[in-house]
Amino acid sequence: MLLQLNEEITQQEEQAENIYRFIDKVQKYLGLDELTPAVLNDLQNGETA
Repeated sequence: MLLQLNEEITQQEEQAENIYRFIDKVQKYLGLDELTPAVLNDLQNGETA
């Protein structure tokens, strides 16, 4: 039971970290006038063209 709870906590922490990274990326692009393929790629994959 304890091992299962620790695994769940770890998964939740990883998910929260992914959300925080995505929010940081979105904030980087808040002033854009145009959504380009390079921006979409960065938001989706973390890579820029």
